Parts: sequence; C-alpha cells; structure tokens
Amino acid sequence: MSEETFIAFPCPKCGNSVEYSEDCAGSAQPCPYCSEDILVPKGDNQPGAALPLPIETPQLILRKLQPEDSSDVLEIMSDPETFRYEERPPMDEGEVKRWLERVVKEKLSDRSGELNLGIVHRQEAKLVGLFWLQCHGSNRQQAVIGIQINSGYWRRGLGYEALRAALSFCLRDIGLHRVTVSCDSRNAAAVRLFTKLGMRNEAECLRDRFIEGEWADSLWFAMLDQELPQTT
Repeated sequence: MSEETFIAFPCPKCGNSVEYSEDCAGSAQPCPYCSEDILVPKGDNQPGAALPLPIETPQLILRKLQPEDSSDVLEIMSDPETFRYEERPPMDEGEVKRWLERVVKEKLSDRSGELNLGIVHRQEAKLVGLFWLQCHGSNRQQAVIGIQINSGYWRRGLGYEALRAALSFCLRDIGLHRVTVSCDSRNAAAVRLFTKLGMRNEAECLRDRFIEGEWADSLWFAMLDQELPQTT
C-alpha cells in the first residue's frame, strides 16, 4: 500500500504553512488557519494562490456579491424577462434577500462547490448581471456555469464580455478541466453567445423541462481547458 503524499506551501492569504493531500492538487480548499479559499498548486515546491477576484474587463468587474447589492439583484431576479425560459418563476423581494444572505457567505471550497459573482458595469457603478458556477466530480475539476444580465442592458455585448472572462477564470485561473452550460433551445441569443465563445454544442435534451404549460427542449454546450482560446 503506497504512502499518501502531501503538497506543502504557505497560504497566500495568511502566510501560515499548510499542506494538502495530493488528491487536492489544482482545487480550491479552505485554509485551516484563516478559512479563506486558496488554490492548491499542482505540485510540491510551487506557490499556492488566492482566488483571482475580482475579474476586470474593459467594461465590467466580476466580484463577490455583497448585502448592499440587494436592490440591483432584485431588479434582475424579479424580472419576468430574465425567467422567460426558466422553469422557476421570478423571485420576490423576500426570496432575493434570503438568497443573497446565503450566497455572500459561500466559498468555492464549501461542500456545495458553488460560487456566485456580481457583474458590475464600470462606468455606471451598477450591478447589471450575475454569474455562477458549481463544481462537481470527485476532484471538483468540472463545473456547470450560468449567467444572467439585466434585461435593460441586453444587446450591448456585456454578456459576451462577462462570460468570456468567466471562462478564462474557470479554465485557466482556477484550473478547471471542463465547464458546461445549458439553455432553452428557443433562446437564440444564448445559443449565439455560447457558439461565438467557441463552446461546443454537445447535446439536445428533448422535452426535459416544463415551462408555462408546455414541455421545452434544452441545449448543452461545453468547453475543455485545452479548448480555451489563448487570447481569452
């Protein structure tokens, strides 16, 4: 029986020496001292890293959500246009408040493996969208992702800019192997977005969701780490 090996390095947040099983290489784990999310290097004698947040693009900042974002989040999550192709209905103020109270505390290293980010418009200093990812698999090297943009900001290229940066965050910065995203087959804008970003249409699920009294189809898109364009 082989002896378990460990990867040792200083926490990039608090500086304390930490070590993790080799099985954790490349994944986000909580520091046992400061409890912050840190990325375990893929080999010994390599530095660990903090989550590279916020993510900045020419027009946007993707950052962790804050309690003060409640009014902007409500504007998105209560809009029927946002949920036109979703099984769940729009949220009311109480639901948004409870959801936000939960997600501001979450960490990528939690058991759920979920991370929600706000998409802030730089010029207007306003939260105009949401991005989420949820890791899965035994080594958490895969994730399902999703994005929502305030309907008042559609057709400005913000969804493309945000998701392009988010794919780089997932597949390059935090070392995921594969990400997937789905949309209603009738959502032409989402299909164009995923295709333009170079994601592959891997599957079509027929009549898998019941929306407003009728069955709808879903399309699934995916991208592997080696498929991420170098310029992204």
